[in-house]
Amino acid sequence: MDGNILLKATLVVAFCTAKETLGQSLTSLQQCAANIACSLDYQHIFQGQLDNLSSSLMNEILKERINTNTALIPMLRDVDMLKYNTTNQIDGMVRHIGTIDAELAHDREYLGNLTRGLYILNNEFHAEQVIRYQDVHRLVMELDGVKHNIAVLKSSLNQLLGLPANYTDPALHYCPEKDAQILELQHNLTKLNSQYLVAETASNNAQAIMFLLQKQVVDLKGNVSVLTNELDMKNKIIASLQIQLQIAKNNQGLPVSVGSCNTSLGMESGYIQDSAITASDIHQGYAASAARLNNKSGWYTSEKAQSQDWLQIDLGLPKYVSQVATQGAPCCEVMVTNYTLQYSLDNIVWKDYEEHCQIKYFPGNSDQTSVVVHTLSNPILSRFIRFVVKDFKKDGSSNYVGMRVELYGCSV
Repeated sequence: MDGNILLKATLVVAFCTAKETLGQSLTSLQQCAANIACSLDYQHIFQGQLDNLSSSLMNEILKERINTNTALIPMLRDVDMLKYNTTNQIDGMVRHIGTIDAELAHDREYLGNLTRGLYILNNEFHAEQVIRYQDVHRLVMELDGVKHNIAVLKSSLNQLLGLPANYTDPALHYCPEKDAQILELQHNLTKLNSQYLVAETASNNAQAIMFLLQKQVVDLKGNVSVLTNELDMKNKIIASLQIQLQIAKNNQGLPVSVGSCNTSLGMESGYIQDSAITASDIHQGYAASAARLNNKSGWYTSEKAQSQDWLQIDLGLPKYVSQVATQGAPCCEVMVTNYTLQYSLDNIVWKDYEEHCQIKYFPGNSDQTSVVVHTLSNPILSRFIRFVVKDFKKDGSSNYVGMRVELYGCSV
């Protein structure tokens, strides 16, 4: 079609040129040019170009839609998976809390029964103790009476034999006429001795029973103390789980973006207070609070060959931690070369930081000044963070553990 239009335009131009050559008027020449314009199908050309442009734009829009969907579908899938996992975690935590609550109710009931039993046993023990004391007192009185009767019998026997009242010669010879009285006295003496032995045995038994009851009371008090401690621990665990559950509910479906959650949490700046920084061991003059990035003092432990020391930081409130940074101590080639991370919401239940279902071991420092930063694949939601030393530089002359650290992340 475009070729035909061009051919027509060429013929008209040639015709108009010929007429001008023959001396035609300017008006005729303008009319000829108008004929050329009419002969050219501008509307057709513009429409074709417009159609081509529209088709090209539609193709570009379609491509952008495809690319957008290709990028968006995995993100939506990840969001759905995160919501699903978060929901499962919340359900699991709710079930776990329910189980602990049931166990706690059972423990409380058992502790209540044990306390009531201990109270009853204590009352019975005191009542039994009073009775035993009365029995012992009575037995002592009876023993004193028996001893007195024995003394009287001996005195009577000596009088019958014509001997002094306090005479106790075992080789004495009795007179035949007094044998009957002597035999009766001996019989009574033997009987009183038997009663004395029975009374003494009863007294010993009473004391043994009292000792046993006292031991049982002490054991029961010990059991009550143990159960009370276990109850307190379970209450703290429940409180920790409830905090985790509340945080999980508040942040359900809101994944943490490391790019927008990497602000310094306050070690180097001093925002974290000295009292919030503790350690398992410190060298005199080098407190845990000096374990701040670029601090001129630094944290050191005492000299040692092996270490499982830790440096703990209390953030005050649960926060996301997305990055950690370490630096060697300022002096004497002291540095941590390998460490792990632990975290806790309540300073009671601690967890190891893991990646790919395994405890993550972080490479530390190889000099005293460089800062080594590690980005956590799974940002930690926690209040308490521990750097747990796994290895450190040993040069044979001074084997100290020391480091300086910083935490990066954001508020919940």
